[in-house]
Amino acid sequence: MKVFAIVSEYNPFHKGHKYQIECIKKEFPDAYIVSVTSGSFVQRGESSFIFKHSKAEEAILNGVDLVIELPTIISLQSADYFSYYSVDLLNKINIVDYISFGVEDMDPKAFISLVNEVNSKKDIIDDLVGANMSNGLSFKQAYTYALEELSLDKDDFLSKPNNILGKKYLDALTSLNSNIKPFIIKRIGPGYHSKEVKDGFESATSIREKYDKSIRLQSPTNLQINEEYINKDRIDKFSSIFYYLAFIEEKPADDIAGYETGLLNLLKNNYDGYLSSTVEKAHNKRYSKSFLINYILDIKKDDVKKLSSINFIKPLKFNDKGRKLISMIKKSSEINIVYKDKHTKILEPFDKYIWDLDKKAFFLANLDRVENNVNHFTHNPYIK
Repeated sequence: MKVFAIVSEYNPFHKGHKYQIECIKKEFPDAYIVSVTSGSFVQRGESSFIFKHSKAEEAILNGVDLVIELPTIISLQSADYFSYYSVDLLNKINIVDYISFGVEDMDPKAFISLVNEVNSKKDIIDDLVGANMSNGLSFKQAYTYALEELSLDKDDFLSKPNNILGKKYLDALTSLNSNIKPFIIKRIGPGYHSKEVKDGFESATSIREKYDKSIRLQSPTNLQINEEYINKDRIDKFSSIFYYLAFIEEKPADDIAGYETGLLNLLKNNYDGYLSSTVEKAHNKRYSKSFLINYILDIKKDDVKKLSSINFIKPLKFNDKGRKLISMIKKSSEINIVYKDKHTKILEPFDKYIWDLDKKAFFLANLDRVENNVNHFTHNPYIK
């Protein structure tokens, strides 16, 4: 048997995700699939469009066997941290043969070849990036121009969101000296941020904006996502918390993950009562919404430096095959498997902090629907 891993946000789960699973099953019909999935918050700094238990159930009903919650502290960080520590977690469970991810507009073998060529000239690229950034460019712009100067990426493949993340997964596998192999799928349908429907596929961005119509159209199963499990106004509901912390408590931000000099003052100077419009007015090359959630949850830069010491997983949902995967993890690794608060006594202090942080994040995401908080304690992870 082969075990495949997918790092996902499922924000929400859509036909493109289903296609990825089908590609795995087409080549490996007996494959087991584990997904490490963002829980209450996603990388863009918004609470998950669909609450974590519901999107985990959707994934199981579409062919995933085990959904493990990606800790909030990883979900909220930059692509470098997001990719590296997701792969690190997969390494620690010690059962994964392949990690599957998609690339855009490029043959998978050609993509690996390009990544290897770029990595072979890392020192030269780093010098060019530094020079470009000293001229006022953002890192992304400086990196893109560096590749252009060396004629390494003529068609800007490495500037596309899924390709950027794909490269970082490959880099993480190398850095960790992992035995996990890449299983790369060429994506079909519209691009990451596209608003169009192409060949029956629609991006998560488009679905979120048109959820009242498209969530039913794009859901690959008949699972009904109840209105109370859909998050709307995903950042404005935190506006008053930010106001209290920044203006009343005058909480400093120097030690908060994602902070850069002047960022908090930039937000405060543009604050108009709503974080969504504040973000628009304050937006510049340094800005990230994720900083706001790091600030509200009090996630420190020093906490991010300790991510390699995380040594537990929380299964969100699993089926019978997923139950076998959990048994394999127990036999093959030293990682702790924790479902409920009462089991956290076995955790080391930092792991307990990460567990409590995920609980805080879930309650924060449910700020306007506190009746859902009981799910943190009562949800049944097993799906028959």
